[in-house]
Amino acid sequence: MDTRPRNLKNLLSVVLSAVNVVRSQSLHHRLFKVFCNEVGAQRNVLGYLTEVKWLPRVLARVFELHKEIEQLLRH
Repeated sequence: MDTRPRNLKNLLSVVLSAVNVVRSQSLHHRLFKVFCNEVGAQRNVLGYLTEVKWLPRVLARVFELHKEIEQLLRH
């Protein structure tokens, strides 16, 4: 049995949850930007997963910022 669709669904669910936490309130978004700047991340903005055409770009950005997102969510 191929588990790729289920794994992709789980991955997208986690990514969507993380993006929503950061973007849900302007304070979280501002703190995330400041945090990324402090730790020297190359990027400091996450986009919304609102359109399918933006999905690859947002997933790439989340992948680039996965360490920063993980640190922020742990605090």
